[in-house]
Amino acid sequence: MKKNFLKFISLAIICFLTSIGVTFSAEELSTTIFKVDTRSKDAKVKIETVVSMLKGVSEVEFDLVSKKLEVKFDPAEIDEKMIQYTVEALGYPISQENNDRDSRNLKHPQDSTKK
Repeated sequence: MKKNFLKFISLAIICFLTSIGVTFSAEELSTTIFKVDTRSKDAKVKIETVVSMLKGVSEVEFDLVSKKLEVKFDPAEIDEKMIQYTVEALGYPISQENNDRDSRNLKHPQDSTKK
């Protein structure tokens, strides 16, 4: 328990230090949706907090019901693999749901397949 907490805190500090001074323009942002295998409220807080601290990330939203993590980020600063690695480092299984969706496309595609 203490080991996981220390791992989380150290990752949060690193993310915070790398995110200082970042500004974003709406035209430069990409949006990617990940599937994260957890429904824990604590996990939601951890994931949203740590991912939002990554340099290049502007918005993070994790829906516990659909298990979808939506991240808006600047692809010049960070890529999907780093976001995915960060969530995996927190101990949560994650997979990318789509490759790239432009931030100007504000409508979310309807999920026609329910599992």
